[in-house]
Amino acid sequence: QENGTRTGVALLHETSVAELQELEIDDLFDHILVFGGKLGFQGGEADLSILKKVKKLREVYPDVEIGWDGGVNEDNASEIVSAGVDVLNVGGYLHKAEDPKKAYDSLVTLLQS
Repeated sequence: QENGTRTGVALLHETSVAELQELEIDDLFDHILVFGGKLGFQGGEADLSILKKVKKLREVYPDVEIGWDGGVNEDNASEIVSAGVDVLNVGGYLHKAEDPKKAYDSLVTLLQS
């Protein structure tokens, strides 16, 4: 981290916040990526029940950046961000869009409003 590189950990559906805490590596990461979709499949649906995990992560790690990967679209992006997510990783939504630039701009506008 001395050279500006940031480190993070990724949590699968089945990885609990308690399991992350048990590792006692809190001082080694500044980003947590939550997989909110089906791992390995682009363009699937977000499992919004995982937002409970995001809220718990935000309580336990208030200063750590939280990212979300899986199923982000215009219908759920605001809810995901409201739960405490800082970074949305968007793939399938843009890839499947007729006009990816327009879809991206629309998503950004939605989140800035």
